[in-house]
Amino acid sequence: MKKLFTAIIVIAVFSLCFGSCSGCSSDKDKGTDTIPMFVKADTMEVLNLVEQYLDKVRNKEYDAAIAMLCVMENDSVKPLGEELEEEIRVQQQTFPVLDYHVEDMEFINENNVRVTYAIEFFKKEPDSKIKNTIRLSFAPQRINAVWHLELLDRSYMR
Repeated sequence: MKKLFTAIIVIAVFSLCFGSCSGCSSDKDKGTDTIPMFVKADTMEVLNLVEQYLDKVRNKEYDAAIAMLCVMENDSVKPLGEELEEEIRVQQQTFPVLDYHVEDMEFINENNVRVTYAIEFFKKEPDSKIKNTIRLSFAPQRINAVWHLELLDRSYMR
């Protein structure tokens, strides 16, 4: 009985020590991002960002969709140029989004992801061998703790 009581005391002391040490960081360390990490919340935010864009294209809200895109240069966010905006608008109208799903997601590092979606742009008969999808790749990047959306490869638009 004495051994059982001693074991319970030892477990309780260890629990208190480890439980109290988990909150030992100072207040000034809270909220800082000294070691950036890609976590589940980032995955959800990236997928939501891309899906918001695709939903806007599906709903023919082309200007709103284009406003979500930017160009990344040397860790800085730049707006699309007028020529690029027009190329993307033509692509959106040529290949309307009827449906989409994730094809691939590659985590480059904690601030950079590549996401590829399959876009269905027309309905086809079930027995038809005609391809009715295209792939669209995005390069979401986190700069200053905010995710930004860039089209990865625009070469198919030319």
